Amino acid sequence: MYSALSKIGCHPTKNDDNKLLASYQGMNFLIEISGVYARVWEPSWAYAEANDKNLALIREAMNITNYSYGPIVVMSAPNEDGVFAVHSCYDIMPHPANPDNEKFVKDILDLFSKVKVEMHNTYQQLLKEQAETTKTQRPIGFAVTEEPAPKPEPEPDSVQAQTEKPQ
Repeated sequence: MYSALSKIGCHPTKNDDNKLLASYQGMNFLIEISGVYARVWEPSWAYAEANDKNLALIREAMNITNYSYGPIVVMSAPNEDGVFAVHSCYDIMPHPANPDNEKFVKDILDLFSKVKVEMHNTYQQLLKEQAETTKTQRPIGFAVTEEPAPKPEPEPDSVQAQTEKPQ
C-alpha cells in the first residue's frame, strides 16, 4: 500500500500508531493496514451541529449515499459542543500480487471525492423536496375549500324584531 500511494504522488508517512497518512487531491487520508486488507479513512471532511434543524435530512442523505457508493459516510458522536464530524471510509484489499495496485488505489481514492459530491447533491435534493412539501401543506385543524364561502343572511335588528307584532 505504501508503494502504491508513493507511486501516485501521495507521499505517505507513518504516524505513532503505525497507520499511514497520505494526501491526495486536497483530501487527507488515514489508512489502517491489517495483513492484505486496508481500511481507508477520510476523517472529518464535514461537520453538523446537534441542534441543526436539518440534522434528520443530513442523516437521510448519508443513508441514501451509502446505498449508492463504495465508501461509506459515517457520523461521529457529538463532541462537548454538540458538533458531529462526518467521515468516509472504505475497506479494500490491495494484494501485492496485483500488478496494477497503483491504478486500483487511485480509483479508490477518487471515489472519496465522488461520495462527497453525491452526498451534497442528495442533501440539496432533500432540502428542495422538503421546501416543496412544506409549501403545499395546510395547517392541521383548518378546512380549506376551493369554492367561496356562502354569504351569511343578515340578522334582523333585534330592537325592530321585538317591537313588530306578528300578524
